[in-house]
Amino acid sequence: MITVFEQELEKGTGVPYILLQNKCIQPSEIVEDIFYQNIIENKAFDPQCEGSRSDYMYNLLELYPERKKIDDRVIAYFHKMTKDDWGDIQVFGFAVRLAQDGRFEKNALYKKFEYYAKEDLSPWVRGVEELIKLDKYEAVVYLARYFGSRIADKDIEEFTEYYFYELYAQEYTGYDTETITAMLQEEHDPAIYRYLNIAQTKREHSPREVQSYTAEEVILTLQKPDFKERAELPRIRRWINRQASDEDIKKLSGCFIGADEVLKKRLIRLFPKKCIQVPLQALFDSFDSIQDGEYRTDLVEALIPLHNPDVYDFLLERYDENTATGFLKICVQFYSEDKEWKLLELLDNCGMYDIEDIVDSVLESEELAKHDIFKYILRLLYHKTKCSICRGQVLEKMMEHGIADSNIYREIQYDANKNIRKLAEKSRFEKE
Repeated sequence: MITVFEQELEKGTGVPYILLQNKCIQPSEIVEDIFYQNIIENKAFDPQCEGSRSDYMYNLLELYPERKKIDDRVIAYFHKMTKDDWGDIQVFGFAVRLAQDGRFEKNALYKKFEYYAKEDLSPWVRGVEELIKLDKYEAVVYLARYFGSRIADKDIEEFTEYYFYELYAQEYTGYDTETITAMLQEEHDPAIYRYLNIAQTKREHSPREVQSYTAEEVILTLQKPDFKERAELPRIRRWINRQASDEDIKKLSGCFIGADEVLKKRLIRLFPKKCIQVPLQALFDSFDSIQDGEYRTDLVEALIPLHNPDVYDFLLERYDENTATGFLKICVQFYSEDKEWKLLELLDNCGMYDIEDIVDSVLESEELAKHDIFKYILRLLYHKTKCSICRGQVLEKMMEHGIADSNIYREIQYDANKNIRKLAEKSRFEKE
């Protein structure tokens, strides 16, 4: 049970809440360490996109009889936390909750903000949002005064055309940006005046240069012996996806046939979205002739947009660990009942990153949605995905098809993702 608890905690589902509520998880050092590790480090699939889980973790601990032990460990961690700690956002948010409930001295939060501000002064310094959440307008006044008295000439551009409270004002103070700005003017504080004058300064904007190419320039770039793939390839891809003409695509595709192995490997990476205009057999021959696993992965991704059912038959006896995820997308793309066994086999062997990679393909498949297996796959994706954003997308499709049962509706009330919790509220409202 502890293993399930830990796995679901990392995914951010409502299962840990239910396990604690039903007393299926008893206090122990193991459980306390699991809690602690998940507080000082956001273990979400993509923390930057999914956001902090400080409220989620804090609320779970309200059900844990020995929470003070964990609180004390987190407080000790907070005091020694530095700018190099990746969990600082979540720990700061957790400390705010402790302070709100009188379990932690809030002055420590201000001191920690000042530590970060001395290291790197900017409107986005760690602690700005957290202090406003804690003390609302009072914190805004403190921060405006702090910035106004400390912004050096070298920092001014960082602060122009942006109020540090823009993103948080309405949510945490109840006032919009314009109202708070007017209120700050009424403080009649020289440091605050200086801050507002800097924030209201217009910045000189230079037009952003967009890298542009011709097909011939791309080919010459790819042929360079010292081609810098990590720097150059993303720029070329952006040009292909946004600006390249049909004639450009045709020229780049035509280069593939006679290219050497190195150039083929570089060319095929340009076509994960656009269709490469090459005879299908030429791509099949290239797959068989080049054994490099990374190349085969990229080639299969280039085969997907072609929407050709022959690709399934070709890969059926050739796929391996490098191409299984791409082949899975093709199985979804050309689903029929006689292919069901292969689709299920691939899904059962999917790892965490593979699952995230196929969610869109499954949800967008109109053919798959016509069959009963679609409901099974949605349930499987819901339970296997670690990304809460993907989980929410899958859940919406489950609700659309009427396959979200009472257990799922119960657990999503306590999910880490606020949009998933809103789906629970929406469902309850619709039932009423």
